[in-house]
Amino acid sequence: MELMRVSLLLLLILSIAIRFQYVNGIPRTKTKSNFRPTVKPPTYGYPNVRRDESIVDNYFGVEIHDYYRWLEDPDSNETAAFVRSQNHLTVPYLEKANGRNVIKKRLESNLDYTKYTVPVKRGNRYFSFLKTGLQNQAVVYVQNGVDGERIELLDPNILAEDGTVAITEVNPSDDGEIYAYALSSKGSDWVTVHFKNVTSGEDFPEILNYSKWPGIEWNKENTGIFYSSYPKPNGTADGSETTSNENMKIYFHRIGTKQEEDTLIVNFPNFRKRTIGCEISKDGNYLIVEASEGLLTNLVYYTEMKSIVESEYRLQTPQLKPLLVNDDAKYDCEVLYFRTNNGTPIYRIIGVYLDNSNERYWSTLLPENSKDVLSWAAVINTDKLITCYIRDVKSILEVRRLRDGSLVKEIDIGVGTVGSFAGRKQDSQFFYSVSSFLYPGKIFSVDLQNGNIIEPKIYAESIVKGIDESLHTATQVFYKSKDGTPIPMFIISSKDLKMDGTAPTLLYGYGGFDVSLQPGFSETRLAFIQLFDGVVAVANIRGGG
Repeated sequence: MELMRVSLLLLLILSIAIRFQYVNGIPRTKTKSNFRPTVKPPTYGYPNVRRDESIVDNYFGVEIHDYYRWLEDPDSNETAAFVRSQNHLTVPYLEKANGRNVIKKRLESNLDYTKYTVPVKRGNRYFSFLKTGLQNQAVVYVQNGVDGERIELLDPNILAEDGTVAITEVNPSDDGEIYAYALSSKGSDWVTVHFKNVTSGEDFPEILNYSKWPGIEWNKENTGIFYSSYPKPNGTADGSETTSNENMKIYFHRIGTKQEEDTLIVNFPNFRKRTIGCEISKDGNYLIVEASEGLLTNLVYYTEMKSIVESEYRLQTPQLKPLLVNDDAKYDCEVLYFRTNNGTPIYRIIGVYLDNSNERYWSTLLPENSKDVLSWAAVINTDKLITCYIRDVKSILEVRRLRDGSLVKEIDIGVGTVGSFAGRKQDSQFFYSVSSFLYPGKIFSVDLQNGNIIEPKIYAESIVKGIDESLHTATQVFYKSKDGTPIPMFIISSKDLKMDGTAPTLLYGYGGFDVSLQPGFSETRLAFIQLFDGVVAVANIRGGG
């Protein structure tokens, strides 16, 4: 998988290199870099592609032809023949470039570094992922204590010869004794859920099927999990099917039992297309259920855990009570504080009372910022609130007081992106990762045992051989949209590059699905800068957040 990734990245950069070497058939003037791949300008004999006139869709009275829908079937003989013909045309052409091996070696070097994730504390154990060099998949490690030795717990690389079995979701039990994890094969959304005894390293016998996004949530007794699953599909369920899945449900699974014995907890027959998930409130008294369809709105229900626990988790479909069911905004729960865009497009944090969830009785813990978008928030050390904002597509990390939302300190992360966070209300220590255009990842730890003394310390750091952060620069500029709105753009290059308009430039932009292009490390972009003295411009586009 990782070597395949190198090959694909090689094709990308090589195509860019060829484009920069020849512009309308005229060779570029060489810049100071000694490396320039050469290849004869192409003469194409493009293969014939069947045009199917029979597929016509009608959208609001307008007929739209879909001439190449037959290519959506990846397993058909005709699609396979099409792919072969594309490769027959492309591969020999690219192999003629004299710089191919130089680019490949640079990409392999840039990709060959150790990658870490933030450690997650459960009981006295800390769980994290570590991926060395060109491994296909990251390996799970466990430590006894935050500074304990990393001990391998689960290596997905040995689960398939081609390295295509990946861990997609994990959640250790609260006592750290059982490690629940989901596996996906060959990039499929379908996963299987497994359970591992952390002390012995042995897996429990049961395997949970028919899930895509299980949302593993442990009960407080650590005897089982709540998880989301679909009905058993008709036909294949390996990711190659093109049919949609409906009627997601939530079940409770008791460790050591068969999936057929699981208890149905939540079923929304009237919301067949919604994605269903749940979490238990931090005090263990309530099960919070979310039903969402799309990105911007969701429904929230709850039920008391008491009746479920007293039935020994065998109570079928306990009565759910509506909490936030107007389907008018997005609500992300933290205990019974919610991050919401209800009336506040860039989000605020509200408190909702279970005995009276009417909007008039909501309290606002953290009002909407006038400019910065609230990305997420988490409670830590009982009385602190960690907030992450996006300001001009850069992350802003803050420590606040939970009682009133007042600011304690803004943590300086520079021009970077906070990628992940680990820490819970009962923990005094939390971890967060930061990446930028110039480095792949640094994990910091902060311990709040000393009150308001907040001193981030590097816990782990990924270092890429041959890439010196100090030799490159990433700056942010703004350009005007059609209506005059300033839009941010990042420019990355070598520090000593003369910006005179002659350097090869790779411009990338994206705008959609509320996704912002925040600072992030790219091995391919840096290879382009290293080999071609190039400039990379990352432009944010309206619609992207």
